[in-house]
Amino acid sequence: MAKPSLFGFKKLTSKTYPIAGAQGSAAPAQATFDFKDFLQHEVISRAFIRVRGNLVIAGAGAGAATGKENPEGFVVDITAKHAPALGIVSKNALTARGSIQQGIFDRGYAIHGTAIADAAGTVAVDFQIQVNFKMPGSVNPIEWGLPMALFSSYQLIVTLGSREQMFTGGTNTWDATGLVVELWADYDDGVAGSFHLVEEFETTVPVVQTRISFRSCVTAWLLARWMPRRIASRSSST
Repeated sequence: MAKPSLFGFKKLTSKTYPIAGAQGSAAPAQATFDFKDFLQHEVISRAFIRVRGNLVIAGAGAGAATGKENPEGFVVDITAKHAPALGIVSKNALTARGSIQQGIFDRGYAIHGTAIADAAGTVAVDFQIQVNFKMPGSVNPIEWGLPMALFSSYQLIVTLGSREQMFTGGTNTWDATGLVVELWADYDDGVAGSFHLVEEFETTVPVVQTRISFRSCVTAWLLARWMPRRIASRSSST
């Protein structure tokens, strides 16, 4: 990945990957970062979790892909735990897929790390999952930032997995002992003013043919695509 410092990010800390040893399937584990250990009065615009290092894959029994993002599927979800709570969970179980999809809306394209094949070898891993506070495209973006002076604690709890997140079946093992988890942030010093209180979460909506609302959306989409063509066709024939 590109050098984060070129884009205004500063590394706050790093931790060893919470899953160690060669395993074919591992129980998810957590790495917790508290912004207040590093920032006291700053306003955070963006942050990201970076996973990098060497992954050792052993065996000759490859599994089948689960369909989750690869390699971003290492990150199961990200949740914020903060005091005061203010009646919200400002980052509520955000997933790698949600972060990548949001990036498409914000910048017009997705950013992915290099995919990992379930094949024996030592693989260099390096990817990031971005967490936005400042609202891209808003009139006063900083009003959506995270004012650290307001909080006595602001923890990002990152739930991480291993091979079982991206592959199922097979007999290969993955050893993530050589990976580290880093916290980076882009922030401003001493910004005062009013800030918006926001809870960010994801909702999964099943898109199936039997959903009447889905069929209505498809009909509207088809009409929107078809009608301009009909109008254009009539205009060109007269």
